[in-house]
Amino acid sequence: MPRTSDITVGDFWTIKGVSDEDLKYGVSAVFVFNNKGKDLLDRISDRIEYQHRTVEEVSAGNYALLHQIRQPQISPNKFFEDLEISSFDEIEKKYASKKVIKMRRFKSLLANLSKCNLFTFLKLNFFTKGIVRKRHKFLFPYYGSRIEIQPGAKLIINENLIMNRPKHKYSNEQAYLRIMKGGTFEVNGFSSLAANSTIEILPDAELKIGNIETNYGATIICSNKIIIGNGVDIGRNAMIYDSNFHPTSLNKKVKLKPLIIKDHVWICSGVTITKGIIIEEGAVCGINSTVSRNVKSKHLVMGNPAKSVMANIEW
Repeated sequence: MPRTSDITVGDFWTIKGVSDEDLKYGVSAVFVFNNKGKDLLDRISDRIEYQHRTVEEVSAGNYALLHQIRQPQISPNKFFEDLEISSFDEIEKKYASKKVIKMRRFKSLLANLSKCNLFTFLKLNFFTKGIVRKRHKFLFPYYGSRIEIQPGAKLIINENLIMNRPKHKYSNEQAYLRIMKGGTFEVNGFSSLAANSTIEILPDAELKIGNIETNYGATIICSNKIIIGNGVDIGRNAMIYDSNFHPTSLNKKVKLKPLIIKDHVWICSGVTITKGIIIEEGAVCGINSTVSRNVKSKHLVMGNPAKSVMANIEW
């Protein structure tokens, strides 16, 4: 400070007094330095939500505002090469300060623990035989979580799993996880299960998920094998099944091939996904569709039964 720009935009890392939803999606800080910058902000003021805050509040979490950042002793070319082939977690471990990583991990742990019954958290993560955890990874049963892991069942936590987030404030909404005898649930990416949602793994079935997020009321029932990739969004009241559960005169088979949902798939509200199909990367299943056949990469499908209505979509 001062700066030669009209405005400066950055992350408001240390903001206080905003909702959990705002914290989840992020809040930006905007500095206005002259009349031109003020005019630019005034033009969009009716389309944004904003508050006046002090410079001290913003600078407390933005070292670069007041100090020059030391250049890391690494090759920029090497960094971008690694970025192309490595996950964000791998990049962070390799290049970020270990002190920063530990502090961030500690703050995140405290924030999650504040929304859990501590006794239930300790029981599940440290004293439940069927739960196997990677170091520093946890099952966070937010208040209202209902979890049943039967003898012989297994929950493998390779990344954090948060249950009953989000839920409506002051509500008694619940989220359900049930793993029956011989069933396996493997969590390989940071995931959250919203209120009124259910995951149920039947005897000897296997569910593997990457980084997924469900909205309210989503249901996953696994009786055979379901594999869900990274970056999968599951909308309100969506239903994912891998079995007929009851044979009919039209289809005698109950269990068929695994149900596979690949990376970066958007399953909209009210969608039903049936057994034995593959949904390729980047696809979108439109609202209230019944998906009973394979979906190609980057295709939008809609209807009952769902059919492709658009190709080469980006979202």
